[in-house]
Amino acid sequence: AKKPSSNFSHSSSKSVTSSTSSHSSSKSVTSSSTGILTCYAPPGKLGVAIDCVNGISVVHKVKPGSPLEGTLFRLDRIVAIDEVDTKHMSAADVTKVMVSRMNKSRRIRFERGTVEDELEEDGEGEVVVEEVENM
Repeated sequence: AKKPSSNFSHSSSKSVTSSTSSHSSSKSVTSSSTGILTCYAPPGKLGVAIDCVNGISVVHKVKPGSPLEGTLFRLDRIVAIDEVDTKHMSAADVTKVMVSRMNKSRRIRFERGTVEDELEEDGEGEVVVEEVENM
């Protein structure tokens, strides 16, 4: 099964604009030149399951109806929640940080997951590795 390719442009422009920009704060995602994306999660449960793949904590599943549905995707790597660096945390610890701040809005910084993140899990021989901007 082929995954839809995500076309990251390699232009020098640092801001990502969309002609159909929505004003919902939970759906707005900003991008930095380092490939790290930022979104804001509203207070309350997020319906996001975190798992560990190849020693890295990643999004395992975003439940339908989650405020972050369409923002976070499977294999996205959460690198920070508010000012807390989560890059080297276990999946359980990332979840604890998320839950400990559930009574207020949270700033979530993440890297878009890539196909090669799932190589070990995928028993199939046909793995398509896409080039993703990650500088």
